[in-house]
Amino acid sequence: MLFTDILVSPKRVVCRVAELTPQEAADLMVCAHKIAPMLQKAYDSSSLTIAIQDGKDAGQSVAHVHMHVMPRKAGDFSNNDDVYHKIHPVALFAMVDCHERRPESAKRVIGTLMGVKDKGVVEVRAAYTVPHNETEDEVAIDMMFDKDMMKLHQRVNPSEVVLGWFLTSADITLHAVLIHDYYSRLDPNAIFVTIDTGLTSGRLEVKAHIKSRLGLPGKTEGIIFTPVPSETVCFEPERVGVTQLIKYTSPEGKIPVLSRFGQIERAAEALDDMLAKVLDYIESVTSGKTEGDSAVGRLLLETLSRIPQVEPAKYEAMVNSLMQDLLMIVYLSNLTKTQLTLGEKLSQITG
Repeated sequence: MLFTDILVSPKRVVCRVAELTPQEAADLMVCAHKIAPMLQKAYDSSSLTIAIQDGKDAGQSVAHVHMHVMPRKAGDFSNNDDVYHKIHPVALFAMVDCHERRPESAKRVIGTLMGVKDKGVVEVRAAYTVPHNETEDEVAIDMMFDKDMMKLHQRVNPSEVVLGWFLTSADITLHAVLIHDYYSRLDPNAIFVTIDTGLTSGRLEVKAHIKSRLGLPGKTEGIIFTPVPSETVCFEPERVGVTQLIKYTSPEGKIPVLSRFGQIERAAEALDDMLAKVLDYIESVTSGKTEGDSAVGRLLLETLSRIPQVEPAKYEAMVNSLMQDLLMIVYLSNLTKTQLTLGEKLSQITG
């Protein structure tokens, strides 16, 4: 299958669809309507993907409204929805760490993305660097190192597979095509993630891409990396770690680690703050100071309906019972530690 990705855009440069005039929006669709059957016939495809990424967070890479028209065939992607990606913080931290630990002579690093594919969603859970050398004329990858690292990773996480590769730079050069060809052998639908460690836009931008081919059948071909939607997702332990990093980042680089009771206390304080904000909003609406939002009202009603209806006395008794159980566990744990310490000291004396 020869992939192509025709872009249809208005002459007037605007960033968002809402900025188009009604006539421009109609002309955009009419143009796509005319191109679509010709493209489908030229590539002998059975279907088409027609899409607009409206805005930066939707994957728009160029600040100019444009519509993608791509011919499709059965089986051209392993899953018809494999154009949506999730990236975990652990993988992002690994990419940045690889960049920070790079050799002095290296301007950027590349590496392998590991994760899972489930119901059309590609989920990047880990990443590791792969040694490579590149000059203006060529690029060389240590493939044996990559294979060894992949085997070690899969021994720990057997369900994870190679999803593609990453580059710690916002600049995509011709070498990216050669590197992507290597990863395409491992996964025909390999993804390509760029992470802007140079902060050229003032922030750490992360973009996911897939490779598409340009050109007509039997003619000169070209390749383009098309941005696709992506988002950062967290497992609960990752969320706790990221929250700690955000709240307690200091110039000294020290992050306090809270005990379990400390975490419970902080979570209770955060819940109390949120309840206070909700109460302030309700009082403001009921007093007429703020106009009520029906969506917020429905959300509050749904939240309240999920709270178990327990009498205050029974709830307090239940909490006290759980607290007593917890204190008993702490007491027995400390008692066991004391016995072990005494046993060790006595064995040293009698031994």
